Amino acid sequence: MNDVLDRLKEIMEREGISPSALADSVNISRPLLSHVLSGRNKPSLQLVFKVLENYPEYSADWLLFGKEAEIKKPDEENYSSSPPATPKFPLSEPFISSPDRISGKIESSEQNNEIEKIIVFYRNKTFDVYKPQ
Repeated sequence: MNDVLDRLKEIMEREGISPSALADSVNISRPLLSHVLSGRNKPSLQLVFKVLENYPEYSADWLLFGKEAEIKKPDEENYSSSPPATPKFPLSEPFISSPDRISGKIESSEQNNEIEKIIVFYRNKTFDVYKPQ
């Protein structure tokens, strides 16, 4: 955990902020952060989550384990707050082109259930609902 403490101090140094400013920015009490920075208390998972939420340019792997580059670039494919560059499947076309393609039942090795409805979501924030007849 001392490594996490060292990396918290490095974040403060890189961001040019004081311990009080870090505590305020991640919405924790100043005495709590002071206890963590002095080594009296160990950094909690909640503190780590708040730091990562408020400073997304730092990766969890770096903060917790010292792995990979310490600062993430927004154009990296695995950056958590941005979508992948290309979707794995075309989102602009519906998966089911018309309601008459719905059979009404799904065959399963465990059970036989009836379809209640199928909802298809589109990129333009619209959707279609298909119900069996």
